[in-house]
Amino acid sequence: MNAVHPRKDKSSSGSSDLGSENSSDEDGPNKICEHKIVKQLSLHDNQFVKEQIDNLLKRNAELESQTISMHAKLEEIQHQAGGLVDELQTTRNSFKLFDVENVFLKEEIGKSKEQEGTLHLQLSSLWIENEILKSEKEKFSSMVLQNDKSIIELKSDLEKTIGDTGKLRQENSSLKEELEGKNQNLVYLNEQIVLMSGERENFRAAATAK
Repeated sequence: MNAVHPRKDKSSSGSSDLGSENSSDEDGPNKICEHKIVKQLSLHDNQFVKEQIDNLLKRNAELESQTISMHAKLEEIQHQAGGLVDELQTTRNSFKLFDVENVFLKEEIGKSKEQEGTLHLQLSSLWIENEILKSEKEKFSSMVLQNDKSIIELKSDLEKTIGDTGKLRQENSSLKEELEGKNQNLVYLNEQIVLMSGERENFRAAATAK
């Protein structure tokens, strides 16, 4: 804009040179007005440039602040990246440990499966044995019931036998008393027979002596 106004001044001065010398007094006020306009335009341009400079300074300050902030963020990111690297290494070490543990657990699972197979066989054997024992238990239960019946019958027979024995004991006691009485009678009879035999012998002897 400054480059345009001087050209305009030159064209104005050129037009004044082509005019008559008498019109120089009339052109004086016009030239003063043109200088004022140029001065105002220059002031306006300076103000615009100053505003542009201020804006650029503010923009540069903002960019510098953003640059500092970005730099700080970059350092933070680098610090975080360093931490992530350490964490990644720790994770890798943990992964190695987990891998070893995984292999160990797989081996243990294999052993557990073998033991499980053995336990299944043992369980099947125990189940078969249990069924056999149940069958034997039923047989024994039946036998026990039969034995219980037999015991009841035996008890009944025993009670009857005891009753019969008591009766026989009483009968034997009566027979013993009767036998003792008869024995006493026999003894008495024997004594009488002996006496009678003695008397007979005496009688015979007396008769013979006569």
